[in-house]
Amino acid sequence: MGFALREHLSFCFVGRHAVFLDIATDRYFGVSEDMSAALGRLTEGAACTGTDPALARLAACGVLVETPREEVPRPQRALPFDRVLETEASGSSAQTAAFAAAIAALGSAALELRVRGFPAVMHRLREREQVTPERPTDCDVAKIVAGFRSVQAAFSANRRCLLYSLALGRRLQRLGEPFQLVIAVKLAPFAAHCWIQQRERLLNDSLEHARLFTPILIL
Repeated sequence: MGFALREHLSFCFVGRHAVFLDIATDRYFGVSEDMSAALGRLTEGAACTGTDPALARLAACGVLVETPREEVPRPQRALPFDRVLETEASGSSAQTAAFAAAIAALGSAALELRVRGFPAVMHRLREREQVTPERPTDCDVAKIVAGFRSVQAAFSANRRCLLYSLALGRRLQRLGEPFQLVIAVKLAPFAAHCWIQQRERLLNDSLEHARLFTPILIL
């Protein structure tokens, strides 16, 4: 017998505390310290049993489900990053075009979130097909990112990290560029954050800021 995470849940450990994201309801939540500790022991390979009161409570509240196979839930594993994409100033016409394209992408992403909702958008990202680009596109990626940075400089992007990351991801997807959308959390006080990462490179966040957060879902 084993335990699996309920469908549509992902989780991570921030220190000793387990934090969960319920994708189906777009909700973050935590559990008590003893349940976090029991889940930690479970993920580290300790023998599990339905008689463990903390694990039983996790199952009773719908976080864990018992399985006939010997398996354990796994927290989200962080992707390492060590640099930020550098962009260069270009001609005014190119800057204007990149700015306008970013505005259009943000409008499309906002509409998608409003019409489809968070769960459907996350599912679409998870199931997307990655296309291997036929040629290097670092220059194209830098221009796209520069456009989004210009928009962020002109309009406050505070509390809109998901919208900006989704819009940037869609632009990269059309280029055939691989990327990861990272949703992360921190405690004391609680906050959620989102960024786009390409291998070990951050595209729309700083190293110092991203390191304050622990990834809870990577798509």
